[in-house]
Amino acid sequence: MRNTRPNGAGGAGKPQRPSAAAGAAVLCALAAARAPFVRIEARAGRRQGTLVLGDCVRIESLADRRLAVTVRDAGGRWRRSAACDAMTLLDPTALMEVALLRAVETCLMATGCGPDSSSLDRRYARNRLRADLYPAALAPNSVRTVRLVLCREIVDRAVLRAACLVFGSATSIGDFNDVVLAGADGLIRVTRETPNLAPLLGSAVKRFARKGAGPLGRGIVGTVRAELMAWPAPAGLARRDWKWLSHQPNSMVRRLQKPDTHAGPHANLPAIRLFAATGLMRPDPLIASLVDTGMALQRALGVLARDPGNARHADLARLLRLALAEAQRRAAAGQNLRFLRDDFAYLIDWWIDEAATNAVSIPVNATFASLIRRQQRWHQLIILRHPEFLLQWTSALAANENSGLRAVPLTDSLMLAREGMDMRHCVASYARDCAGGHTRIFALELTASGQRATLELRRRAATWFAGQLKGPCNADVSVEMRAAAERLAARYTRAWRSSCGAS
Repeated sequence: MRNTRPNGAGGAGKPQRPSAAAGAAVLCALAAARAPFVRIEARAGRRQGTLVLGDCVRIESLADRRLAVTVRDAGGRWRRSAACDAMTLLDPTALMEVALLRAVETCLMATGCGPDSSSLDRRYARNRLRADLYPAALAPNSVRTVRLVLCREIVDRAVLRAACLVFGSATSIGDFNDVVLAGADGLIRVTRETPNLAPLLGSAVKRFARKGAGPLGRGIVGTVRAELMAWPAPAGLARRDWKWLSHQPNSMVRRLQKPDTHAGPHANLPAIRLFAATGLMRPDPLIASLVDTGMALQRALGVLARDPGNARHADLARLLRLALAEAQRRAAAGQNLRFLRDDFAYLIDWWIDEAATNAVSIPVNATFASLIRRQQRWHQLIILRHPEFLLQWTSALAANENSGLRAVPLTDSLMLAREGMDMRHCVASYARDCAGGHTRIFALELTASGQRATLELRRRAATWFAGQLKGPCNADVSVEMRAAAERLAARYTRAWRSSCGAS
């Protein structure tokens, strides 16, 4: 669409075009000789050199192994940029963007499209130069190329490995420099000996780097261990908790870190104590991911933080053991684990409500299926008391009986909860997917034999196909039931396409 501007009182518009001078200036800038976007300046007698991006941003390794980022201002002078210290080292996209923008502005000044030019001329020149000045900078593999140059030619690789073990793939230039200031040699030795515990050292590295407290020594892991165990019981870690944590991989230890390091210990102590209490050395990743901020397990940990009693802690650990065992059972049976996260989230919400009045809600002989049924009854009561929580959706097919198959669409979360209790499975957790339009659930019954099943229909583009089909207690179904489900999926697809065309 072309820009227009009012012309006279009649309001007629004329298309706005850049001036001929702006077009000529851009062509001259594109025709002029310039250095490549990625350039390495080698230094005599030193392995690390300097990376220059767009002749406007330089990243160099100093004599003490720190990284310095300098940018060229409008006057051609190189100045240190503190803002670049927060940019991710292994994803130099932001650095490349800064370099490209500064290169474009430098060309604008050189070609005469300065502040005195019209806004239209400057916008046109900026867009053209951004696209054509360094077209390779916008190529998909450019970021990978710059990252390889940084890791192989500029950055000290031993320090980079230690920094990534401590801070992860999001290590910034500032984090890298903090590792150097805190004592790179000592940290390299520590992370080589205990790489899995490196994420615990993040707050210590920041503290040593900021205060100049001296280089980190080999005893820093022991110091962190003493800090985590020094918190008053039951909040602090016990020996059993530390033993469990010391056997976890780096990724799990990193997941058990708090997002901020300004208040309290850096580690998520309630989560560590909870996982250690389960007695399982390798929590399932599906359940372990629930300790991330904002997930269901984090809300339960908040209950323990407000009332860290041993009874509630053991009760939640018992619930977690049952969930982990269920994840392993489903995986061994080849079942879909997609909805286990929702099942567990609903169970946690139920447990939080129960924990308000009862310190112990999970019986010793409880099974995951029995807890699901208790949670579904609780969920039904919540919906009846608070109708605003009821999720509803439509079905392209009404309840019907065809070729010996009785099919009833389940069109709200209350019907799903009732079906889950009747059939003794976890279909209630599908409510969000149904409300989102990705899934439809039907209660099926073969009129000849009375066999019952619950069918999940999934949508892929404009086609619905039969997904999970389970009998009572997730039992397998007969060949006749599966064939009837396939026919129902085809009928639903036709009805859904017809309703979409009519609308």
